Amino acid sequence: MPSNSNEILGKRLLVVVAHPDDESFLVSGTTHENRRRGGVAWLICATAGEHGRAYLQRPVTPAQMKVIRTRELRAVAKHLGVARLFCLGLPDKGVEKRSGALRRRTTAIARDFHPDYILSFGPDGISGHTDHIATGLAARQAARKLHVPFLAFTLPPKLVANAHQWMRKRRKHGSYSDRIHYSKPTVKIVIVRSVKWKAMSLHRSQLRAGRPFDTIPRFAAVEFLKAEYFVSSKGNEDI
Repeated sequence: MPSNSNEILGKRLLVVVAHPDDESFLVSGTTHENRRRGGVAWLICATAGEHGRAYLQRPVTPAQMKVIRTRELRAVAKHLGVARLFCLGLPDKGVEKRSGALRRRTTAIARDFHPDYILSFGPDGISGHTDHIATGLAARQAARKLHVPFLAFTLPPKLVANAHQWMRKRRKHGSYSDRIHYSKPTVKIVIVRSVKWKAMSLHRSQLRAGRPFDTIPRFAAVEFLKAEYFVSSKGNEDI
């Protein structure tokens, strides 16, 4: 696998995710490393994740959950040194129906930012979550329209064979596709473990036992904390 970190880091990165904590799970180490090398990142989050209430000890309303998760996301953005954060407030579990609005907003933000790369979900959505898939499609369409290279999140190579099994066990809320095919990574970014661990820890409302990665096998957590992986494509190509 080619490691194109020198080409990608120290650049202008536009990260587009569906829910608060997606950024921490998939691209927090890369965002930190990019900033350390003099780059700048903007972050778009399509929803506030108001239905992500599986691990709370007390009942809260969706409106309260929006406040909680947005606050957590802002803390992560500060931790990672994100230059600008855009919380779009689209309905959790409803991104697919608002994909046109997301595409237009993402395109407008990208025009202002002039990113070197746009990073988001690939067709698998990592977990198959339809919000993830719709978000990635909108980001790819924006990248294609503006002729910006696109980087799709993907899994560490060692996890691909059995990922479907434990990914399904993590499913709590939302609609999921069972047709998942993980693409082979073309980019590997070695990350600082402690940075990613803290980013995940700041999403306290999403931690089952107060610890990051408690809902996935230990061997998978080890791989996620070593490096982050992407599939690259040009702005006019599909993945």
